[in-house]
Order: sequence, then C-alpha cells, then structure tokens
Amino acid sequence: MILFCSHFLNKNEIDIDFKQEYEAAKKAKFVTRLINYNVLITTKNAALSTKDIGIQSKMTIAVYRGWALTANLYKMLYNDLLKKNIKLINIPATYKKYHYLPEYYHLVDAYIPRSIWIAINKQTPIDFEKIIAKLHVFGTTSIVVKDYVSSAKHFWEEACFIKNAADINEVQRVTKNFIDYQSDSFVEGIVYQTYVALKELPNTIRYLYHTQHFTKEYRLFFFNKVLVGVYNYWREGNYDKEHIDIEPFLALVNTIDSLFFSIDIAQSATGKWIIIELDDGQVSHLPKAASPIDFYNQLAKYWFELAASDAVASQN
Repeated sequence: MILFCSHFLNKNEIDIDFKQEYEAAKKAKFVTRLINYNVLITTKNAALSTKDIGIQSKMTIAVYRGWALTANLYKMLYNDLLKKNIKLINIPATYKKYHYLPEYYHLVDAYIPRSIWIAINKQTPIDFEKIIAKLHVFGTTSIVVKDYVSSAKHFWEEACFIKNAADINEVQRVTKNFIDYQSDSFVEGIVYQTYVALKELPNTIRYLYHTQHFTKEYRLFFFNKVLVGVYNYWREGNYDKEHIDIEPFLALVNTIDSLFFSIDIAQSATGKWIIIELDDGQVSHLPKAASPIDFYNQLAKYWFELAASDAVASQN
C-alpha cells in the first residue's frame, strides 16, 4: 500500500505534485489511498486526516509518499494508522533519526561538511551571543545555514550563504532571513555547515529574484537495504556521463537501520564526493529527472522480499 497526500482543495483527488507517482504506483499494482495532509498539519488530528481509509483485515505494510512531516506529526499518523492495521515502513524513532540532521550526523560525519546545530524556539528571541560563540569552530571560513531538515538554497545570498562565519552582522542577517523564509516550515533548530564548493553543471537559469546554479548532485534511494534508484537531482542541469563514485556510500547502508531512506550526494569542485543529506524515503521527493514508473517498478520488485521477511515486524 502507498499512501499519498490528497489535493489541498479536494480530499478525494491526488495532490497535483504527486499525480505522476500516484499513477505509476497504480500501474505497478500497489494499493493506493489518500491522506488529507491539509487537515493533518492544520488540526494535528491524524484520525481526521485518515478517516476515509478503511480498517484492513490483516496488518498491511505501507509507505507514505507525501510532503515532509515533523517527527511529532509522523508519530501521530503512524499510531493512528496502526489502529487500522496499517503499519508504515519506518517506525517514528527511525523516521526522526534519518530526517533530522542532528540525529544522523554521527553516522556520516566523515562524508558530510562539518556541522553544528542549535535548538531554536521561535517564540523567544534568538540568542545570537550563543550562536556566535559556537561559530568560532569555523573561524573565518564560509558557511551555509539550514534547519534540521532543509535549506533555502534558492535564496542563496539572502537566506543561505554566509561568506565569513566571523562576520556577526552577516550571521544575524542571513539567519533571520532564513527563519523568516521558512516560516511555519521551520524545523526544530538552526544548522551551520562548512561551505563546500560543488562542481557546477553547464547550465544556469536567471529568475526574477534569484539566479539558479545547478551543481552535480544525485539522489540515491534504498529500499530494504537495496539500492533501487540513482537519479540526477536536477532536471535542468546538463549532466555528463562521468562515473559516479557511490561505493563509499554503499558501505554506510549496513549502519542505517531504516527500511526506506535516501542519500543525496554531490561532487565537490575538487572532485571529491560528499554527502549533502540523508532523509526518510517516504518524504524524499522523487527528482523531476526520474521516471516514476521505473521507481515504483523497482519498489514492487523488492516489496515482496520485505513483506516475506520479519524486517518490519522486528522494528520496535
């Protein structure tokens, strides 16, 4: 079973952003159901968001494919679905572990840019003295800003990139802009990372408010420990046919106790391959360059092996 988000204005229609995936999942013989994401995030009532999903006659493994959820909302959804004999592929603790950077950082610190983080309560003023003190580890190097889940890289100069970590005014400006930009989507706290220049693809798009540079990035999906897809992160970028060195990252798979997750990797300007982030596979969007049909056919191929094992049942 695959659970998708319904349309914002019509709970009986698929969200337009997931329509191609929805159709591909049905073609791959998955049972599909809709969750009212709008109700879930506005009311925090998981039962109301799933009221159109019936109780199953036996325990059914399911994958959620939709917009990102906070760890608390995912837990609510997970527990509600259990009452309907539907068990999401990753338990709440696993979802949080591979969705929030501070939770998985220790597993990938050899491959990901150096990072520090600070929990932020948006209801109280930001303690910039505490932030500046922690930023001393970066010296005067360049850094980027994100929250525990995502960045605002489309607003690079305004809300992402800080040229000098010791520039207090710039730290305050970019951090405040980022939090304002994230608004209600802000998750838990601020992450500061060492800036690593990435290899740029030979294509640039200039929008009204920003210029988009495309870098050599890929998204890898793993299902039940098997690599089921390697996709160009950008549809617009002109990728060459250079070999992607994913071997170092494959060695990490056995250390990751998630049944469905993604790894975003990129090639630095110096040629080194690094990890950009990990994510729970249920809320890791399929890149526009990917084929939804191929993706769901791959999931179907390995789904029966997972269903026949005790991997899901053994999670606790």
